[in-house]
Amino acid sequence: MPQPWIKWAYQPARAEDVPAAFMRAYAVAMQPPMGPVFLSIPLDDWHKPALGPAVIRSVSERTAPDTQRLRSFAGRINRAERPLLARTVSPHDRC
Repeated sequence: MPQPWIKWAYQPARAEDVPAAFMRAYAVAMQPPMGPVFLSIPLDDWHKPALGPAVIRSVSERTAPDTQRLRSFAGRINRAERPLLARTVSPHDRC
């Protein structure tokens, strides 16, 4: 893999996962600090049709909190019947 020269690398396991992986690659590349990403799409997946419309993500390019996006996120949490916030710990997390 081309690590550590890229911000993110991924290869979708299924053809259905390619559109979401592409959008995530775009989002990661455009968020500060902007930089290259690596998305590997297996040759077998190039000829498979997409299942439904692609979901277009909005990407914040600001380094400061985006109050509009935070309000939208808070509203979604407040409307949720059973909200869940999960956090994982990785060796790369700083204490």
